[in-house]
Amino acid sequence: MSTKGQTVTASRHLVETLSHQGVTILVLHDFDKAGIEILDKFQSDTHRYAYDTPPNVIDLGLRLVDAQAMGLQSEPVWYPSEVDPQTSLRRCGATDEECTFLVHGLVDRYWPKSGWQGERIELNAMTSRQFLTWLEAKLSEVGVQKWCPPPRYSPEPISN
Repeated sequence: MSTKGQTVTASRHLVETLSHQGVTILVLHDFDKAGIEILDKFQSDTHRYAYDTPPNVIDLGLRLVDAQAMGLQSEPVWYPSEVDPQTSLRRCGATDEECTFLVHGLVDRYWPKSGWQGERIELNAMTSRQFLTWLEAKLSEVGVQKWCPPPRYSPEPISN
């Protein structure tokens, strides 16, 4: 499933339905405010959706330590809000170092509205090879193993 942005109620319902069947949900996301909030919404109740059964969610997303280890390039981000985005980030489990990276501080030079500036790192900052190597390592860390089904039985063709 892809939510392409914040989770919707239907995606959380699907996560809960799969969780009732014992399915573990793996969440892949960019290292940015939206990505961290998306992860949180799959793990936590909201005013729009409360889980009957807490889902088993594993974070496979890009985090600051991953990005720094790979030397990934960041890009500037602007948060047009009067509320410090770090408040939400901390509530969603971002570390202090991640909060400081994602949100540098309040800027009021964008009159008439002030806002916050920071940085973000998207998954597409990796090359294809980097991404595959990184993702395979993340999957391996959480115990995901490749499974190949046995070859199909193919009976001899019937001759006429």
